[in-house]
Amino acid sequence: MVTRGRLATLVAERSKETLDEMRRLKARPGILVKAVYALYGRHDVLMIFEAESENYALDFVLELRNRVGIIDTETALATDLKQKEDA
Repeated sequence: MVTRGRLATLVAERSKETLDEMRRLKARPGILVKAVYALYGRHDVLMIFEAESENYALDFVLELRNRVGIIDTETALATDLKQKEDA
């Protein structure tokens, strides 16, 4: 699995509902949601997830991007430096 971070900017008027919806997201085949954080800054949400493949990641990202209340998103691959250090 490859870890990814998904940053999202929300519509201010719907931010509470969108945050609640993102918090309740469940694992699905090929995807494991590891954490969801509210942010204070340029972006409003950071979701950390693992995907079994690029196809699973793309489908999940497109699903998130199309949710009502999300204005903009940005995805980045992530490497756990602590885990790399221990290896």
